Amino acid sequence: MTVTAETTGGELAESLLQNVGNEQVCAATRLFGAHRNGYWLRLVVYATYDVVST
Repeated sequence: MTVTAETTGGELAESLLQNVGNEQVCAATRLFGAHRNGYWLRLVVYATYDVVST
């Protein structure tokens, strides 16, 4: 999935959760994705993977 400024936090969370079986990780990721349209989730992803935002 290509993540753009138009990608919602929920969409980002679901794309990251493909093939993840740990329910606690899934719940936390969905929570981060839902809060402030994924602000905290994007912050963690960008910091972890050194992603260039567009």
